[in-house]
Formats: sequence, C-alpha cells, structure tokens
Amino acid sequence: MQYKDNEWSRKSIESTDINKYKARFSPNVSKMKSLEPFKDIPIVGFTASPKGTYYFYVLDFKDGSGHMSYSRLIDGKYEKPQKMSRAINRGKYCSPLHCS
Repeated sequence: MQYKDNEWSRKSIESTDINKYKARFSPNVSKMKSLEPFKDIPIVGFTASPKGTYYFYVLDFKDGSGHMSYSRLIDGKYEKPQKMSRAINRGKYCSPLHCS
C-alpha cells in the first residue's frame, strides 16, 4: 500500500518477487537476482515503502501461525529481517480467504 495524492493505492507486486529484484543495466537489460536475506523465509505477502523498506508476513506452515517483519534497505543492502513488536504481532491473523 502507498499513500499518494490523498489516496491509498495498492501497488501490484507478486509475493514471489520479495525474493528477487531487477538489476538494470545500459542498454535496457534486466536480470532477476535473489535477495540473500529473504531466500529461506516463507513470505506470504509484502509491501515496500518509498525508502525501500520491505514489510512482510512470515508464515509458519506447520501450524499456520506467523508474524509481521520488516527489513530496511541500508547503503544498498537489506538488513537481516526484524520481527515487528508485540503491539503489531498480537492476536491471530485471519485472511479473508482462509478465515473460519
């Protein structure tokens, strides 16, 4: 989600793309590469801030639990993902598609 011109909008980014980024070269050539901090993390949804910080939901496939995390872009590299505080990660996540 991003807030621009007094409106909220959803940027369409496929959830699998959290593990990749495009490196652009001249002339117009691009190649997908893995982002090391995210390669083994079961991420099921994410968004990015204008400054490049990723916010994402990590799912535990064993019991369906999970938590919100973030990773900041610092000097061109992503830091190790940080679990967000208990104020954010409290209660049970209930997806509109998977709630009962």
